[in-house]
Amino acid sequence: MARKKNFAIIGIGAFGNAVAKELFSKKSIVTVIDSNERLVSNFISQFPNADSIIMDTTISKALTSYGIKNFDAVILTISSELESSILTVIALKEAGVKNIIAKARDSRHAKILEQLGVKNIILRDEISGQITAMKAMFGINTNIHLVDDNFVALEVIVENVDFDGKSLGENNLWNIPNFNITHITRDKKVELAKEESKILIGDKLFIISKVEKINDIQDYFKNASSN
Repeated sequence: MARKKNFAIIGIGAFGNAVAKELFSKKSIVTVIDSNERLVSNFISQFPNADSIIMDTTISKALTSYGIKNFDAVILTISSELESSILTVIALKEAGVKNIIAKARDSRHAKILEQLGVKNIILRDEISGQITAMKAMFGINTNIHLVDDNFVALEVIVENVDFDGKSLGENNLWNIPNFNITHITRDKKVELAKEESKILIGDKLFIISKVEKINDIQDYFKNASSN
């Protein structure tokens, strides 16, 4: 049986609640962290099985003592308070957290987070609790959009040398039941995908996939075979 993933959510306003709800629906383990005791109490009243802690997350020693680096991902939902967001990211980095997903209130905030080393940033105009939860669960560092409850659209960069210079048909990537490559981007030019379309290392593929196949697809285009 696959190990359940363990996530920490910092900040439990409306967005933090939406992310937590989605993660719970996927049977993940969730711990919520906030400095506001009232917000924590309200959250626990809705989700009595959740773990929670009242903490100032701008203090790296407190995060380290709690073992924050042991979570599969830390999701920072604070965005309205720019200083708190920045200081929390710095504290998380100092505490050894590798996988941070952070919400940004605007492009300026996103740029600051990026400069601090955050690779997975959710901009305000694309906020979705479901999308953020999926990014956390499947370790996705690229754009992803919900199509419906069963399918998502995502972008994948080709890194697998086994695919280099071969067509989608030759790579057995055409007419696949669980996903469909719709177009290929190379040198800022977009090509509609066909069976004879060749793919190269560095190409960006736009894919419609079943939700449960996201992780397999990422590994598939990233890793070469051992043969």
